[in-house]
Amino acid sequence: MVKLTLNLARYRIRVALTSARPGRRDKLLTALEEILKVRVGSRISRLFRLILNRKRLQRLLGGILAVLIMTTNLFPPTSAVFSAQPETITLPATEQPVLTEVVRRYPVNGQPRITQGYTRFHGGIDIDGVTGDPVYPVMNGKVSSSGVEFFLGKTVRVSHEDGYQTVYAHLNTINVRVGQEVNTSTKIGAMGATGHAFGDHLHLEAYKNGRNVSPYTILPPR
Repeated sequence: MVKLTLNLARYRIRVALTSARPGRRDKLLTALEEILKVRVGSRISRLFRLILNRKRLQRLLGGILAVLIMTTNLFPPTSAVFSAQPETITLPATEQPVLTEVVRRYPVNGQPRITQGYTRFHGGIDIDGVTGDPVYPVMNGKVSSSGVEFFLGKTVRVSHEDGYQTVYAHLNTINVRVGQEVNTSTKIGAMGATGHAFGDHLHLEAYKNGRNVSPYTILPPR
């Protein structure tokens, strides 16, 4: 007699087997042992054991694996396709640097110090400096007069567009002539103290259609 126990989902079956004929007992025990092997473990493990014990299923799985391996070898992974380095394009450098044109500027370099502002009795502004400091026109234009004036000393007057005119007085030297085209980088003279001046400085005046206006109306913000 052989006693066997089957553990099912909700039931446990105990079986006592006796063989009436020699040989049949062995076949029955072998079948029951296979059932017990499938029952052991989780449902997923039992399913895989059932599949692997079938020769047809084994052949089918082997063919699928072979196709997957061949496909993997034929097509490279995505990372290999897109791992190429981007092409670097070198643009030719220009021969001359691009310079931004200065439309309006103060007539001296750096941060000017205003020693006297524009008032009813002072028709311009006085910019501090030392004799020899370069003086530039505040806008592009043409020299309308150049020479010595009684009160202003050595003076340059520049005509601009839209009816504007600027005056640069008390210069030490004059570097431009009448009719000369000038821009904001042209040195028209050097600062001085000629004429009726108490110390070296630049006296700057501005006119609009012949009328005296504040130079601040055409100068850039400080």
